[in-house]
Amino acid sequence: MKNKADKVLAGVFGLFILAVLFKYFYQGWFWSELCFKVAEAALVGGIADWFAVTALFRRPLGFPYHTGLIPRNREKLIQSISTAVEEEFLSREALGRELGRIRFVSLLINWVEDRGGILPLISLAERDFRQILQGINGEKASQYLGDILKQQLNRLALSGYIAEIARWLLAERQDERWIHLLIADWKLAAATPAARQQIRFHIAQYAQEKTESSWWGRIFAPVLGALDIVNLDEAAETLQQQLVRELTMMEQPDHPLRQWLRQKLVLVVTELETNPQWQQDVDAWKMDILERIPFAEIVKRLLELGLHHVREESLHIDGYLAGRPATLEQALVLPGVSPLVAGLVWHMEKYWNLFRQDEIRQNWFEAYIQEALAQVVASEHRMIGELVKDALESLSDEELNAFVAAKVGDDLDWIRINGSLVGAIAGLMLFLLTYLYQLSRPLLVR
Repeated sequence: MKNKADKVLAGVFGLFILAVLFKYFYQGWFWSELCFKVAEAALVGGIADWFAVTALFRRPLGFPYHTGLIPRNREKLIQSISTAVEEEFLSREALGRELGRIRFVSLLINWVEDRGGILPLISLAERDFRQILQGINGEKASQYLGDILKQQLNRLALSGYIAEIARWLLAERQDERWIHLLIADWKLAAATPAARQQIRFHIAQYAQEKTESSWWGRIFAPVLGALDIVNLDEAAETLQQQLVRELTMMEQPDHPLRQWLRQKLVLVVTELETNPQWQQDVDAWKMDILERIPFAEIVKRLLELGLHHVREESLHIDGYLAGRPATLEQALVLPGVSPLVAGLVWHMEKYWNLFRQDEIRQNWFEAYIQEALAQVVASEHRMIGELVKDALESLSDEELNAFVAAKVGDDLDWIRINGSLVGAIAGLMLFLLTYLYQLSRPLLVR
């Protein structure tokens, strides 16, 4: 387009030269004067608009005043372009409308099915996955993952989660179930000979402490022992039987002790939800426990176990693709394929086929994607303007001129062409008005 505008201006200049010659050889003739005035005005309009357009980008003919507007005002221009892109062309509302028209789940399903289904994609991804695993540094990865796990647990408001779980247990009467299981376990343990020996041991220890703590006990203890008045075995058996009976009675939901335990649990939940001191104590206990747990070492062992399985055992699913098992049992016994990989791939294929046919799940997933994208647009929309600004600021003055010219160069060149056309029309009108005035002047003088 620029060549076209230059050609038009060169053509106007050529016409002006011809008009000058025409006027020189035919002085005073109407048509020679008309052609000269029109060509002159067209040339002036073309040159004026050429100067104006060129002054946007550089200094035409070295003219220093109010020229090179784009390089001199590049910061304002860049800010205006970035703001226009962010708030008008790619505004939150515009992006939201465009994203709302896209069915991402349908695109995903069509994309997967066009490539033969989920299994070929798993096979392709497995190759890259093996390369990534081969480059993992177990020591650094375990330390990094352990630190992240510890940081996340440190941020966890443990007292709130404990209270929430306890509330659920109370609301669903699950506490009764757990208490019943504990009581049943205690009753079995209390009826064992080992429990009877423990009871006897504590009775003997208690009796010894009492007899040694007073002068009369020290005097009468040998007599009582000789007469066998206090039989520790019988006492232990009696206490054991009484303990078992009490635990049996506690298996009833309306037992007073169970009601008391339930009331205490309600009080504990309330304190965890409302008492800052309890919450601080739970957090302090949590942090103390976390400091004692070697997260990096635990993650390292788990990571080494997983990496060993992946690196040393067969991860390739070529055998699975060749066998195409119909059931999980068939997948787990495929020769040359890890049972873990075979089971995982079988379940992935199964759930993918279910997902393709389940419109409810597709709609739910689509709504989730749309909501996630809306949140991303709302929180990161400013990055659009920042990216545009950073990209434009990296351009030199010449590159910025070329960028603007590439976007609006056609319109600017049409301005130059229109300048010559408008100048020619203006010249024609002025000449005709002047000519008519000269013709009517004798009449006006009379």
